[in-house]
Amino acid sequence: LVTARLVAKGGGWDLPWDVDVSGEVPAPTPDLLLELLVDPSGADGAFSTIGDALRSSKSPKRVRVRPGVYDESVRIQAPTELLAEGDVVVRNGRGAPLVVDHHAFVRGFRLEAGHDDEGTKMQAAWVGDNFARIVDCTMTTERCAVYAGKKRAEVIVERCTAKEPGIHGMLIENGAHMTLLACTVEGAKGSGVMTLGDGELHADGLRVVGATTAALTFNGDNAVELRDVTVEDCAAHGMQVLGTSVVRAFDLRVRNNKGTGALFASKSDAPSEIHGGVFTGNAGNDIGVLGGGASVHAAELGVGPVGAVCVQNDGRLQLEGCKVAPTVHPSL
Repeated sequence: LVTARLVAKGGGWDLPWDVDVSGEVPAPTPDLLLELLVDPSGADGAFSTIGDALRSSKSPKRVRVRPGVYDESVRIQAPTELLAEGDVVVRNGRGAPLVVDHHAFVRGFRLEAGHDDEGTKMQAAWVGDNFARIVDCTMTTERCAVYAGKKRAEVIVERCTAKEPGIHGMLIENGAHMTLLACTVEGAKGSGVMTLGDGELHADGLRVVGATTAALTFNGDNAVELRDVTVEDCAAHGMQVLGTSVVRAFDLRVRNNKGTGALFASKSDAPSEIHGGVFTGNAGNDIGVLGGGASVHAAELGVGPVGAVCVQNDGRLQLEGCKVAPTVHPSL
């Protein structure tokens, strides 16, 4: 009966059986992507600005950019591969150096953002309600390195470094989704990574060092997954989980921060989870639960100036298979 339905008219096996496939069947030739070249000198018939190349066609395109400094705000408004060939700097104060308004793959740039004449600070990369993959970029900015604040934004940031961002390293809000792969945030004046609203974050191989406020802040109704993440030498908490956010972390290393290593104050009924990792040398408790619940499995705690674990108010904490080293105050 199943076979009869599959081979019937309109079924999954309703194929043009009369087609002769006894010989070689050539593979279809894919449409070639439009290739454009940018060179600051305009040599070899190249465009002299990235913006001119992008505006030259609304078709999907691959834009290769030769080394140089480009003082412009690059706005992607059609499907685009934007590839730096060497040391390419995009520097702008009037707008974000990179604005992604359509699906894009961007690789190999130095993005340097400042502020406009009225003092408005700019993001290094701003992503709209589309897909963007940003790879091997270095970002300096007086605001945020990467901002995603649209409901349909799907952003992958891979092997990128944010150097001393003026506010947060990465900011995700209003339902945006972001994946961070092998990224580093150094010396953020705010949080290294912040999620607001109902955004989603997946981070693998992330390192946040020297943030002025909490290295990782999840505030709202966020779903967060962390793997192989290091947070150290920050001036406040290593991680704070607020609102109704829930975090699942695997191999999380939180060391030598001025506040609590991981602070849970979520109102979610679902507990956050930590599986493996090291929480040591933090000025506050290594694990603090002020609300909601958390479970910590097979982690190493202690060696700080205060207790390793503190649970207050209506907080709930489960410890399983953890090693707790002596601390100045009672460990638990």
